[in-house]
Amino acid sequence: MRTFDEEKAKEITECIEFHCTPYHGSWLNMAEIESSVLETECLNRRIPDHNILEKEVAA
Repeated sequence: MRTFDEEKAKEITECIEFHCTPYHGSWLNMAEIESSVLETECLNRRIPDHNILEKEVAA
């Protein structure tokens, strides 16, 4: 088994990223639905102010 000193081990672990991915892409369907709702309910009209836009998106 190969071992590293503490500094090298920390350097290696900082490069590793773990991503939890769903098995069937259901997250993509949810993202598409959310995007569609946002577009039809909020982004299909002119919003005059950034603060109003934030409130509309958060609603």
